[in-house]
Amino acid sequence: METKTLKPDIIELLGDKASYYLDHVCKGIPKDQLLLPSKKFVDESFGLSNRNPQVLRSLQQIYGSGRLANTGYMNILPVDQGIEHSGGASFAPNPIYFNPEKIVELAIEGGCNAVASTFGVLASVSRKYAHKIPFIVKINHNEFLTYPNKYDQILFGTVKEPWSSSRRSNYLFWFS
Repeated sequence: METKTLKPDIIELLGDKASYYLDHVCKGIPKDQLLLPSKKFVDESFGLSNRNPQVLRSLQQIYGSGRLANTGYMNILPVDQGIEHSGGASFAPNPIYFNPEKIVELAIEGGCNAVASTFGVLASVSRKYAHKIPFIVKINHNEFLTYPNKYDQILFGTVKEPWSSSRRSNYLFWFS
């Protein structure tokens, strides 16, 4: 890539380092060994793996959703909702996002491939939104509300719970 083919404002922003960043050629890894994002990314990256068909279908649904659909790129809105970290730190400037529905609406409006949050947050809005954007369910967290802080993994549920819920309601959930 030659720097002169790019917009002048990018070169101007990078200043005297423009050529260093834009003309770099990696010599450690041959270009033909890279698996670049594409609309066949799930097939090419995971298709021949030992992952079960449900996992492959879920990955394809995530990669095939949102503004970056079928490009091989992914943009997930992860929202802890103040469970693992202080809710005030995350939402004090925007208290409307204490509302689970607003979190999912933000992800949809932002064109995200998926939204990731806790089982309770996603379950509370699943009937309204699970068919509009893929959900990634966080089933565990560290409890940092005590002083002094201690490592204490607490499960919100099991992997089977969201999956069972999705079968009953015909909505698809993902697990992280």
